[in-house]
Amino acid sequence: MHYQFPKRYTATDCTKDATITDETTGEILCGQCGLVLVEKTEAPDEIQFNVLEDHLNKTRIGSATSLIMYDRGLQTVMSDVARDARGKTISKNMKNEFCRLRLWDERRKTDSTSQSLRSALVNLDTLKDKLSIPNPIAERAAYICRKAVESRITRGRTILSITCASLYAACRESSTPRTLDEITKAANAPKRSVSHTYNTLLSMFNLQPTNHNLAEFVNKLGNQLNVSEKTKRKALSILSKIEDKEICAGRNPKSVAATLLYLACTLDDEKKNQKVIAKTALVCPTTIQNTMRILKKNLDIRSL
Repeated sequence: MHYQFPKRYTATDCTKDATITDETTGEILCGQCGLVLVEKTEAPDEIQFNVLEDHLNKTRIGSATSLIMYDRGLQTVMSDVARDARGKTISKNMKNEFCRLRLWDERRKTDSTSQSLRSALVNLDTLKDKLSIPNPIAERAAYICRKAVESRITRGRTILSITCASLYAACRESSTPRTLDEITKAANAPKRSVSHTYNTLLSMFNLQPTNHNLAEFVNKLGNQLNVSEKTKRKALSILSKIEDKEICAGRNPKSVAATLLYLACTLDDEKKNQKVIAKTALVCPTTIQNTMRILKKNLDIRSL
């Protein structure tokens, strides 16, 4: 199905209507000038239709279900009104039956597993807003979190650590540039506990995390530092060379990105303090210096 964004999101200075969709952020950009036309798009599978006639008329039948919601958006509340659909008073036996069903429904919602899952998904929704996590990544994290709670691995672990570990696992699977330090800092959770829980999730559910996309970290840090596009392209050019030689394989992606931007700023005579770059990247200045020594040892800096 072709997505049509509202007319108010149009690039008036462009003559072509070619657009580019950023799958990570969910934004639609103009292919000619780079203007953000739509900040967050709705996934095609979230649009639901009724029967064939409604499908042809593109009629919505309500909001889509979501794994991030505790009840997936399908909450059912049993009314305590003792009347049927026609407004007639129900019999005493039927009223007692509904009271019993209502009691068991409340007990089902308040058991330990349901409370743990509810708390985990509330924390996940908060982290999603704090870290600007795209909806598909949050949905995957919610799915991992549900499996973790249902598998009873919450014993001996906090719900917050399971939530953070699930979110980090989802980010690693999709190469989303979010580090464990960022997630634990946003959630105010102990890094060591989250790391142990993450390793447990990997072994239990056979998750397949991908390597960090260093280009995403370079672009993200470059935007935070407000460096020029020329400097960012220079840093990405150096990145392609060190990836071919596997110079910084296994190192912290944030420290590598900070070092590349610092080196690019130095080569392009753009004034950026090393301490400022380290503080923005949440790394130590000594880490940047050590990574710089590795680059100078394996690359010809003068030829860059």
